[in-house]
Amino acid sequence: MTNIRPLRNRAFSMLTSTQSSNLAATDHVEFDGSDADILGALITVTSGAGQTNGIFTLQPATYKITAHLALTLTAATDQVVVRLTDGAGVALIPDSTGDPLLLIQGMADTAVTSPLYSLEVIFTTASAFALEVRIISVTGTLVGINTGSEILIEQVIT
Repeated sequence: MTNIRPLRNRAFSMLTSTQSSNLAATDHVEFDGSDADILGALITVTSGAGQTNGIFTLQPATYKITAHLALTLTAATDQVVVRLTDGAGVALIPDSTGDPLLLIQGMADTAVTSPLYSLEVIFTTASAFALEVRIISVTGTLVGINTGSEILIEQVIT
């Protein structure tokens, strides 16, 4: 007899155009929820315009969250810090002692696109949780979050 693993709940979304506004600290990546590929009922995503996009509601479960971001900065000294947070930017994932940060640094050329940077974490929530990829700080000038930046959220089944 063949063992068949159940399908995992998952959501995939990406920027279909460069995000060129809402690029300051406390803003979040506006993954276009209208283009989200969702399997199962444990994950939903908001869609609309601007900061309405890109908030994922996770129902109680354990998830693997992977985000890939490419940014355009204006100088080699520019830096952007992003973090996975709740929808209000308060709760840090996984917690304040082991919170993964993603620091994106400018390059020697001006107005260059960063390589694709990755942020990955396993996260368990006991209650519904609004997830976003939040900009924590910007040093210098962030011109845009580029097309092709993406997020994949998968339920972990043990």
